[in-house]
Parts: sequence; C-alpha cells; structure tokens
Amino acid sequence: MDWNEVGERDRERQAATRKLLAEGNYKPPKTLGSRLPSFKIPPTAGYLLAHVLAVTAVGKGDGSSEWLAAATMDRYLHSLNQPQVFGTLFRQPEGVWTKEPFDRAQLSDAVRAMSCVIPLAEQDVIEKGVRDGRRYANQGV
Repeated sequence: MDWNEVGERDRERQAATRKLLAEGNYKPPKTLGSRLPSFKIPPTAGYLLAHVLAVTAVGKGDGSSEWLAAATMDRYLHSLNQPQVFGTLFRQPEGVWTKEPFDRAQLSDAVRAMSCVIPLAEQDVIEKGVRDGRRYANQGV
C-alpha cells in the first residue's frame, strides 16, 4: 500500500467535508462504510471532527456508523499519544504490527460489542495473524 497516496486521498476527502460543513451543506451518508481512512501523520483535529460526525450519524439512527465512531475515537486518542480503548487501530512501529498502546481494561467486551467492535480474544487472534503476515480488513462485528 502506498501510504503517501492514501494520505493524499484522505486529505482531499477532509477538505471536501470541511467545505460542505462550512457551507452548511453536509448531510451524513446513509452508509459511511466500515473502513476508516488511515493517515500517515494523524491530524488530531481531523480525527475529532470525524468522531463527532460518526457519533452524530449514530445518533440519527445510522447503525452502520457505530464501528466508525469507535475507530475515530481510537485514532483521536492515538493522535494525542494516548492508548486506544476499542482496539481498532494497528500500527507498525519498528516493523512489527501491533495494537499497542492499547488500554485493554478501559472498556469491557460488552461495551465494545455495542460499538460493533470484536471482543479482545478475537482481536488477539487477528493481531497474531497480522504479525504472521496474514492480511486483515476490519469489518467490525
């Protein structure tokens, strides 16, 4: 994956979203999808905005945005150098895939399930698989 290309597409989507918001024309899509764009250098304000929009969509009845709300919270925390709490974010510091820093005790699996995030035991299996070179696309619960 070309992270520079991904980052550029993400910046373009952010700019378009901010323009719609500034003009008062933003309406959340019915389906926001299950994948959150990745940023090479996470823009804290962008993650906060994404989280607010995802939570707003959930509040308006869009259940497909529940996982996105959890994922944007993890990315926002990560951008503040705080551990994620849902377990949606993989990183590759020093060439090894990991979910750390990850505060696994902050939320129960029941709370994760309410946000369409898989339980810790399943996350551990997936994390091991990713380290072993298996491809993984997070689809939520």
